[in-house]
Amino acid sequence: MVDDAGRPIGVARPVRRIISVSPSATELLVALGAADRLITRTDYDTDPRLARLPSLGPTTSPDAEAVFALRPELVIAPRDVGPRTLVARLDALGVPVYVADVQRVADIFSTTRRLGALVGLADRADSLVATLRAGFEAVRRAYRSSRRPTVFYVVWHDPPQTTGPGTFIDEVISAAGARNVFADVGLPWPQVSLEALVHRDPDYIVLPVGTTHTTTPARLGTLPGWRELTAVREGRIIVVESDLFNRPGPRFVEAARTLGRALHAGATAGVAP
Repeated sequence: MVDDAGRPIGVARPVRRIISVSPSATELLVALGAADRLITRTDYDTDPRLARLPSLGPTTSPDAEAVFALRPELVIAPRDVGPRTLVARLDALGVPVYVADVQRVADIFSTTRRLGALVGLADRADSLVATLRAGFEAVRRAYRSSRRPTVFYVVWHDPPQTTGPGTFIDEVISAAGARNVFADVGLPWPQVSLEALVHRDPDYIVLPVGTTHTTTPARLGTLPGWRELTAVREGRIIVVESDLFNRPGPRFVEAARTLGRALHAGATAGVAP
């Protein structure tokens, strides 16, 4: 098979010793019931089922020689390029590497199936994809006839960065019955000017908060430009868990459901708990 970057992957049998430094891929493996195949984790992997594993630390690019010493049968890593990156170094050491590069909801499904095949759990992968697809469609149906407020999703606040078209976050916003206020920008993760943001004046701000995203609504209210937004002045800031919303993994349906409920209070009759 090929990985998300189109690189060929060859293994002789279903892999049983995996190192994943891609948090979203790690969550997919756990959802597949393959947590027992993981031999390490990173500090970003907080699922209690992985707590027993030694951590490589707060990194998605650990030392290649240290990874090699753990004798993995497969390493799953985010896309990187260049001769000195983790993927290139592991390739040189002869370690099979799956490059995870998930941008869209469809990519979540295809990656799930590929990982399922690599660990010998193809039937479980098909079942998981069917469940996720049905759950996402249920959220979409629930808010199809709702008023569609505009949303600015905060990837970063200084300078403002958001999600554009062709990303899973853009799809989550749409499924939750809203419109991404920068859906017309030609980049997946664009930086935008404060002037453009103030001009478009979205109905809601969606603010991910977590270990790597610590900006608060109160902080936004003190910043030039941000404090001029109607949504900030009137308290229409939806605070969400950054790990839930920023990882293109099996919890994207939960993210869409959470956002839909926050945007359409009282209009959640068609959404499963």
